[in-house]
Amino acid sequence: MTALTHTKFVFHETFRTRSEFEISSDVRPWSFVIIVDKGAFSFDLGGKKITVEPEEIVYISPTTPFKPRMLRTLKFHQLGFLVQEPGEYTRALRNGKLNIPKGQVSLQS
Repeated sequence: MTALTHTKFVFHETFRTRSEFEISSDVRPWSFVIIVDKGAFSFDLGGKKITVEPEEIVYISPTTPFKPRMLRTLKFHQLGFLVQEPGEYTRALRNGKLNIPKGQVSLQS
């Protein structure tokens, strides 16, 4: 059994307008990551403002309030997933930007 056996993919989406992206503060029942290709957005996490730019990935766990604010026109991918039984990799995830070195994240259009 792999570490991701109990993880279920929920959705993949992008948004066409600023208003679709800048939702009111929302809590979701699933985890999600946003991978930024172009532009930038910010959000508050535990009273700290976090800015996400190209080649960066943010992770948000279920029940975490999330209210994004677009800073520059975005091109990104958002992936949602349910974790039914936390495994080795999902237990290690923390809300906020993932610590991935620049140059390691690339989205091919």
